[in-house]
Amino acid sequence: MGPSNSLEDCDEEGCTECLDAYMASEPNEIYQVCNSTALNKYVNACPRSSKKWAREGNCNAERQGHCLKAYPDGDPLKLRSKAASCKTVPMFYLDAPGIKYGKKVCRSKQGICKTCESDEKCNFSYFKDDKKRSKGYSAMCRCH
Repeated sequence: MGPSNSLEDCDEEGCTECLDAYMASEPNEIYQVCNSTALNKYVNACPRSSKKWAREGNCNAERQGHCLKAYPDGDPLKLRSKAASCKTVPMFYLDAPGIKYGKKVCRSKQGICKTCESDEKCNFSYFKDDKKRSKGYSAMCRCH
């Protein structure tokens, strides 16, 4: 059917793509299913209108400010990959313990900077346990 309202609708830990689904025998019974737990590299905000970077159909409705261009971790083509698309950033990318914030101040279109409160800063950051650090899957601009 398409993305659920929220990634958190799927109970599976580490879910990075949660979809609404139904059984053919019960089309009125909608349930959520985790379609992927693959790690992605999240980059910049998806544009409102773009043929390549369509937001509709890819991002969960509940957190549109967290709809970013993304590609599978380790894909050498990065944003040029056929697998690159707009995706909702999972909460575990945002509120994980052990995030290291760098000195680099990010622009409003980078990462989730658009969602920062007026008293927050937006800096480049990554998980302390991400072996690739600033080049790893968790590296992105976050509010703090």
